[in-house]
Amino acid sequence: MKHRTSTEMQSLLAALLAGTLLLQALLPVMGRDAAANYPEVADLRMPITVLMVLAIAAAQAALLCLWRLVRLAARDGLISRRALVWADALAAALLAAASLLAVVALTLGTDPRTGGGGPAMLFLMAGIAGALAALWAVLAWRVRLRRTARDAAR
Repeated sequence: MKHRTSTEMQSLLAALLAGTLLLQALLPVMGRDAAANYPEVADLRMPITVLMVLAIAAAQAALLCLWRLVRLAARDGLISRRALVWADALAAALLAAASLLAVVALTLGTDPRTGGGGPAMLFLMAGIAGALAALWAVLAWRVRLRRTARDAAR
């Protein structure tokens, strides 16, 4: 990977990470406002806020794994045992994010006081689908990476 491409990808990842940090900081404020506006579901404020902060933390872990993989590609190439370890960590982070979002969706969708989750359900489902699609791509890439590493060792 060329140095310029690596730098551009790292800049994009840094911007995404900064955006997730901002969102993570704003979630408690948004939860407080939602609880004030909808007192009938105020008891869901803390569990949903905690689950969403954890889901964003899992997404941040995925971004950091991608950062590391980009650095490996720029330096040594991706055919190494270290790349497989980071790919495994990336897959685990994506699975954690999708799982946490699914718990939030189930909580909101099954509580009759929320009216089925409303518009938030669309964003939750999009997040789950995006995380699972990325997970599928990472797992497919990992199989090819493992095969290439095995062939290079021969």
